Amino acid sequence: QCACRFTEDIAGGDEPGITDPGKNPDDGKEPDDGLQTVTLEGVVADVFGTALSGAAVALDGASAATTDASGAFRVAEVDPDSAESLTFTADGYLSETVALASYLEGTEAGGTAELGTVSLVKNYGTVSGSNRRIGRKRKISLSL
Repeated sequence: QCACRFTEDIAGGDEPGITDPGKNPDDGKEPDDGLQTVTLEGVVADVFGTALSGAAVALDGASAATTDASGAFRVAEVDPDSAESLTFTADGYLSETVALASYLEGTEAGGTAELGTVSLVKNYGTVSGSNRRIGRKRKISLSL
C-alpha cells in the first residue's frame, strides 16, 4: 500500500498529483522537526578597530564561516541548546574564543544574536633559547 497522499500538485497546478507524505501540501515545505535555530553575526577586527578580512570562525571547533572584506561574519542555523563557543583565528593574530551562553540567552528562535566586534591581538611570536646576559646585574662604581 502506498504511504503517499493523492492531492493537488504542490507547484500550484490544476492537475492533482502525488505528494511526499511528510510535506504539507499547502506550502510545499518540510514539516517542522522542533529544532529552533538562531543566527550569529558580528565583526572581527584588530585591537585598533581595523577589520580583519579572511578570519576563520569556528563553532564548537567546526569551521562555520570566514569574515568578508569588512570583517563581518554570519553563522546561520545555530542550535542555541547545544552551541557553546565561537573561536576566531587569523594569520598573525592570537586566537580568541567567545562563550555564547550570554549572547544566545533571550534570542528567539529564528532570530539573530549580535556579538558586536571581536578583537584579535597581534601575535608577535615568542623568543626561545637562552641568553645569559639578559637579566644579569653588573656592579658599576663611579668615582669623582
